[in-house]
Amino acid sequence: MPDSNRSRTLIAATGAALLLTIASALGIALYQARDSEIAEWRDQLDGTALLLAEQTAHEMSAADLMLDGMLERIRLLGVEDGATLRARLGDEAEFQRLLDRKRVLPQIDVATIVAADGQVVNFTRSHPAPAISLADRDYFQAHRASPELGLYVSKPVRNKGNGA
Repeated sequence: MPDSNRSRTLIAATGAALLLTIASALGIALYQARDSEIAEWRDQLDGTALLLAEQTAHEMSAADLMLDGMLERIRLLGVEDGATLRARLGDEAEFQRLLDRKRVLPQIDVATIVAADGQVVNFTRSHPAPAISLADRDYFQAHRASPELGLYVSKPVRNKGNGA
């Protein structure tokens, strides 16, 4: 009988050791799978971030291209003051030119010509442009303070026309 107890004890100890080994191996495998999953998610997030950065750069380039074209038009028309700006860029023909330029760059939601006092002169949503002042907007104030500023990304704002 003592051999029988010893055999049972040996079998129980071997079984416990085997279970402990299996549990340890399973724990290690789960930990490695978790690390692998985290690395895979990190790679996917890095790829998504890169894609979004490239898309944003493309959008900014389109906006810059539109602005360059508008500035060239202002120079071509000899605009040097607010009255000339309103007279030469506020008509329906200029609205159509502005709209055509925007259609080539569909990522541009709206293009707006604004006088130095903040009043909208023309924009691509409708003609005639509504009597709206943008003088309170951070982008207007930034350019007013630093005319050489160039492209400026403002905080999101509500549309004064429709509240969106």
